[in-house]
Amino acid sequence: MGLISGMFIGMFLGITLIAGWGWMMSYRSAERITKAMDIKLLGSLDRDDLKKLCGDSYPEWISFPLYEQVKWLNKQLGKLWPFIAEVRCITFMIDFCLRNLCFIP
Repeated sequence: MGLISGMFIGMFLGITLIAGWGWMMSYRSAERITKAMDIKLLGSLDRDDLKKLCGDSYPEWISFPLYEQVKWLNKQLGKLWPFIAEVRCITFMIDFCLRNLCFIP
């Protein structure tokens, strides 16, 4: 009796797990499809539509020029460039000294 009831309970649990997994996958798929449609809709908006949508909280960094401007990156590189050049010079000197001392061809 225990063997037969164990088989039925095992089959019931297995079928329940498979049905639950199938339901979760269909739910997840539906959620992903709706998110993809929302992202596609947002991607088709232009600057004026985004200004209407955001109102006063329209971020400054959103722009749609033909060529993207990265003024902030140029500004940071301008600050870092002397240090980068100094490190490069030091690495060349260390490499030169190591090659002369260790006789590396």
